[in-house]
Amino acid sequence: MTKMGNDIYILREVPFMKLIITILAILILATLSAMPALSQASKYWQEKADQLYINGSYEDAAAAYYKAIELNPSDAVLWNNHGIVLCFDLKDYQNAIKSFDKALELNSSFAEAWSNRGIALFKIDRYEESISSLSRATTLDPNSYESWTFLGLSHAKVGDYQNAINDFDKAIQINTSDARAWNNKGLALERVGNHNEALIAFDNALKVDSSYGIAWKNKALALENLGRTSDSLVALSKAAELGS
Repeated sequence: MTKMGNDIYILREVPFMKLIITILAILILATLSAMPALSQASKYWQEKADQLYINGSYEDAAAAYYKAIELNPSDAVLWNNHGIVLCFDLKDYQNAIKSFDKALELNSSFAEAWSNRGIALFKIDRYEESISSLSRATTLDPNSYESWTFLGLSHAKVGDYQNAINDFDKAIQINTSDARAWNNKGLALERVGNHNEALIAFDNALKVDSSYGIAWKNKALALENLGRTSDSLVALSKAAELGS
């Protein structure tokens, strides 16, 4: 530091500080230049995982998604995709939930991840937690058929049949041509003793898919509960023909 007139001081360049600044600048430039390469590598593994998944190579797909995640751990979609393979194809529900949790840490408004998490929880009989996740999913995306369906199934599992009926109604509004939704609603209606409405629901299921043996069997139950034994036997016979 040099003293000038009127007590003004001017700092001289310090060689050591200059070296530190130079090193930091080089590191920043190296990091910035590496980022596109990492992004490209992550994209490569993601595309490879997608193709492996399409080909039915689920274990390899899961491994490839994880490679992409290692290169880009802040991508919520990659974590969700990894969880999807684990949950729906490899049936590794516990690890799938961990992947969905990570996706939601990164993006708490990720409706699909909430839905997938709820389904995974349902698969391991954690119904109250499933209801919580699926309720969040339906709030974020009220047009998700799968979310409403599994929310209804979860409510039914804990004996909350009225909410289950409401959930199945939501699913039916989204997709009237899925026999499962009508059948699920019919079963919930049976549980609350509403056999007439249950019969209508099973009939609607069969209008969509007349070869749906489970719906014929459930229709037979509703008819029996209504005292229509001969009609019930006809429905049971049809169910037996279809192997149900």
